[in-house]
Amino acid sequence: MRRKITFFMIFMLLCFSFGVILSSLYIKNTTTEFNRLIELHKIEDLRKNLVIRTQTVQSDLYTLRTPLSHTLDSIVSHVSKLDDAAKGCMSCHHKPEITKRLEDIQSIIIQYQNALSYYITASADTEKIDRLKLDAAAIGDKLLFTSEEMSFDANKRLGLLTKSALEKVNKAQSILFVTIIFTFLAGIIAAIKITRSITRPVSELVNATRVIASGDLGYTILYKDKTEFGELANNFNAMSIALKDGYTKLQNEIAERKKVEEELIKAQRLESLGILAGGLAHDFNNLLTAILGNIDLAKDYVTQEDEISGLLTDAENASIRAKDLTQQLLTFSRGGDPVKKTIRIADIVKESVSFALRGSNVTCNFEFSKDLWLVEVDRGQISQVIHNLVLNARDAMPEGGSVIIKANNFTVGAENNLPLLKGKYVKISFEDKGIGIAEEHLSRIFDPYFTTKNMGSQKGMGLGLAICYSIIKRHDGLITVNSMIGKGTAFTIYLHASQKNDIAPAAEEERPVSGKGRVLFMDDEEMVRNTAGKILKRLGYQVEFAVDGEEAIELYKRSKESSQPFDAIIMDLTVPGRMGGLEAIKGLLEIDPDIKAIVSSGYSNNPEMSDFRRYGFSGVISKPYKVTELSKILDRVITGTEFPAKDKEAGTISN
Repeated sequence: MRRKITFFMIFMLLCFSFGVILSSLYIKNTTTEFNRLIELHKIEDLRKNLVIRTQTVQSDLYTLRTPLSHTLDSIVSHVSKLDDAAKGCMSCHHKPEITKRLEDIQSIIIQYQNALSYYITASADTEKIDRLKLDAAAIGDKLLFTSEEMSFDANKRLGLLTKSALEKVNKAQSILFVTIIFTFLAGIIAAIKITRSITRPVSELVNATRVIASGDLGYTILYKDKTEFGELANNFNAMSIALKDGYTKLQNEIAERKKVEEELIKAQRLESLGILAGGLAHDFNNLLTAILGNIDLAKDYVTQEDEISGLLTDAENASIRAKDLTQQLLTFSRGGDPVKKTIRIADIVKESVSFALRGSNVTCNFEFSKDLWLVEVDRGQISQVIHNLVLNARDAMPEGGSVIIKANNFTVGAENNLPLLKGKYVKISFEDKGIGIAEEHLSRIFDPYFTTKNMGSQKGMGLGLAICYSIIKRHDGLITVNSMIGKGTAFTIYLHASQKNDIAPAAEEERPVSGKGRVLFMDDEEMVRNTAGKILKRLGYQVEFAVDGEEAIELYKRSKESSQPFDAIIMDLTVPGRMGGLEAIKGLLEIDPDIKAIVSSGYSNNPEMSDFRRYGFSGVISKPYKVTELSKILDRVITGTEFPAKDKEAGTISN
């Protein structure tokens, strides 16, 4: 912009200077002409003086020797002045032709003077005097004619020169006027141009700031030039884009932080519920331990053909389903780490879907990648997740329909806006064309006891999705939902891909293992003690009981001092208000460092259960358990048989 202003100022200065210089030249030439005119007028005055002197002398000549004549001295004086006038004309600078004419006049004057001298001095002959007078008068007339002719020519030339000088003056005035007008107009044009050059970009900048202030970040200016305003516009565009990028990044960070906060709030809710759920599951598992154990014992007293055998089998299956329910409750409890194994996710999905949709009017279409990665998950927990999600899809389509389940490999990187660690995942989506979920409900669907269905055993309890969320969370995965009323719902889960290539083998069904020896059984629940005592006696063991850790330590110490020590001890992990197995094992190890202790608990996911050897136990079994499970673990602990690899991974024995 400074360059533009400087250019316009220089341009105006040059225009004005050019006009002034041109006018000055014309004025200078005109001044020279006027000086010459003044000089010529002076010469003309001399010539007129010459004419006047000549006329005076001629007058004196005609009046000489008459009563009207002047004195002789007066005539001589006039003749002398005539001579002076002639010499004055000759003293000026003239062109050669004028100079020659002036010389001719000078010659005539000399002749005129001589003729006058002859006439004045003549006195003898009157006739001669008249002749001399006529001669002098003729010469005087010639001088007068020549002088007047030159004066006429000079006046004519003066007129032309004066006209030329006036024309030059007028032209100089016109040039000066045009210069002033042109400079003025150029100044106005320059001012308009400069004003537009300033106001246009300023106006665009002001408008752009208003647009950005209205919330349209990233707005850019189209104005471009090489001035400071062009540079300012470029910087403004860069700033606007950076502002938009920064705002977008901030929005993403806020959204991500909001997700993290929501995840934390959900985790806190689940943790609070987990405390209650864990206690309920523990007590319920104690009940199921007595129920399953007694059913197993009762089945030994009937044959398979007996009607009672079928009833006992139904009761056993119902108890196993109840066990699955307690396992769901335990998912909420603290320390509920999943027991992971490397498996093919497609097998679990198909198996769980087949069970969930059996007998319904809903079908399922599978779209799995051929090279789907293996996953490392808790088979039972992930089966529960798939089962719950498919049931939700089925209930969303009461008139029937189709569920589309897709599974493919997915890599989480910096470009993905997901609250997951970077790495390889298997992405599984469950899509239905059902009634959909209202937008205001989406943020609460993973909350415990929140449901849009009617509450009840056949409708909804509000735990299904909360359980799914908790399980996926404990697998360090992610579950998301997208839904639209009338369009359907899509749940998506992300599970860590396994680093292993070997698939865990399926568990083999085994029969109860008989044994012998003395076993100390500690549990605060009488029904559990009674059932366990019957099972142990049926398996061939001698059994004694303790209700807490202090009594167990005392009984074990006595047996150690006697000749009949215990071959193994089974202890409940926690005893409300009294010493449990975790505290008792410390005292027992002081008595017998080689003690063979088995820890048992309804909290199957406690850290002490999954890492039992670290706390001094030789084995672990989760409540509720069946006869086969108890017999296997007890036999291996007493005989010192090493756990199979699959049982080491699980940290427990289960069917």
